[in-house]
Amino acid sequence: MHSKTGLAAMALAAAVALSAMAAAPSEALAKKGGSGSGSGGSGGGSSSGDVRYTCRATGAPDISMQARWEVKKGRKRFRVEFEAATGGAYTVGQIMTVAVGPVETALDVGSAALEVIGADLVFELGFDSKAQSGGDNLAFPPNFPTITAATDVTVKTGGTAVLGCTLR
Repeated sequence: MHSKTGLAAMALAAAVALSAMAAAPSEALAKKGGSGSGSGGSGGGSSSGDVRYTCRATGAPDISMQARWEVKKGRKRFRVEFEAATGGAYTVGQIMTVAVGPVETALDVGSAALEVIGADLVFELGFDSKAQSGGDNLAFPPNFPTITAATDVTVKTGGTAVLGCTLR
C-alpha cells in the first residue's frame, strides 16, 4: 500500500505533468495485458487475463483526478484519487462522490471527505475484491457496475460533476 503522502505526491506530479491540458477530461492513459474483458462486479469470479485501465484529467481551478481499474490473477481493484489546491473552490471535509458509467446514468459507488495532505486537499477511494478489515480499500458493493476499456469515471460534489475521465 502507498501512504497517503506518497499518493498525494504522485497525484501532484501527475497534476504538474498535465498542467498544460485543458479543463475537459484528458486523453486516457492505458496499459492492457492478456485477453481479459475487464468486467466489474462484486469482486467474485475470475478473469480470463490480467487487465489494467487508467485515466487522468485536470481542470480549473487547479484540480486533478486519476482512476485505475486492475484485474490481476483474479483480484479486482478500483481506485480513484482527486486533488485540489487549498484556498480554492474546495474545503476540508467537503464530501466528494465517485460515479461510474455514462454521465447521464452513472452509479454512485462511494464517497469520501477531502482532507489536507501536504499543501493540497485530497481524497482517495479504493475498492478491492480481497479487501481486509482496517485496510485502505473497501469491499466492492454488490451493485458495482461492470468496468470496460470505455467506462467513464466522474468525481462529483453536491450532485454536480466536477471532473471526469474515460478508462482506456
